[in-house]
Amino acid sequence: MVGYEDTQTLCFKDTVQAYRRVRQTGGLHIPAFKAALDAYNKHKSDAKNGNRQVQDFIAFAASIDAKNFWDGVYHDQWVTNR
Repeated sequence: MVGYEDTQTLCFKDTVQAYRRVRQTGGLHIPAFKAALDAYNKHKSDAKNGNRQVQDFIAFAASIDAKNFWDGVYHDQWVTNR
């Protein structure tokens, strides 16, 4: 579970920004998630819970302000399927 105090940490910010950076350059979820996990692991060495924590960070960040979080995130395939 992610709380407000987690959102103030450098780990949270780096993890979420790594995910968004890859997604905004056209990357899909898996490469973006790996980048976010790498960013998380630079701050924490808890490999057992790392995947879950990164998933929670991304979900929490997206739920706070979905429009801002997903702004600029698209994939060419999505655009052509509309």
